[in-house]
Amino acid sequence: METQLRFDMLYFGDDSCCSSCGNVRQQDVFLFGGYYVAAEELKKLEKRIGEIKTKYGSNERLPLKWNFRDLKRVYVAAGQDALFQTLLAQSNAIRLEFLQLLTEFNATVLIAGIRGHSLNDLKTRRDYHSWALTMILQRLGFDCGREDSTDTMKIQMMLDWPGADIQKAHFEVGHKAYHDGESCDGQKYKAGPLRAKGFFPALTYSSTCLLYTSDAADDLTR
Repeated sequence: METQLRFDMLYFGDDSCCSSCGNVRQQDVFLFGGYYVAAEELKKLEKRIGEIKTKYGSNERLPLKWNFRDLKRVYVAAGQDALFQTLLAQSNAIRLEFLQLLTEFNATVLIAGIRGHSLNDLKTRRDYHSWALTMILQRLGFDCGREDSTDTMKIQMMLDWPGADIQKAHFEVGHKAYHDGESCDGQKYKAGPLRAKGFFPALTYSSTCLLYTSDAADDLTR
């Protein structure tokens, strides 16, 4: 008999930086966060994201994100220069509609933030990612309920691809959380090992340029 892997919830996450003083050149705050929705609502959410894209003249294949200017090369490569300019002029309205989907689908938002001054330092950025992902995982462990769930997959995490310089830091954090229920520096998760909470045993990754539901996660952290 064929078995199907089902989840109760899916969490979509992304990272970003911002300024604590309004100076866009001094991005001294690191943010890592996103949202989770009931798995049974996922196809409906995907459909609504597609409807918003269609409403503004885009199509299902082309991405949308908070910093829409980052996507110019994607649209140019697809021969959609004029569409890029049209969507850029409407980007504020598009962002708002994406964010409103979180309420429409009763999404739960989880964000971790930390202020620092060395966002361009690789070692520090790895530390930021590790700390923030640990905070999110601990909270997700609580949100999975007090009862252990060793026979049911409750939640899967889908994160925006962080790049080769960061990904191994993610892997170590996820591995320790799943098997040992502790952070990389030995702090115990009050929820216990995530394997007992119904977590999928590995982090999964995609890109805001490819995955519909990551568009909203990008908007959220921005």
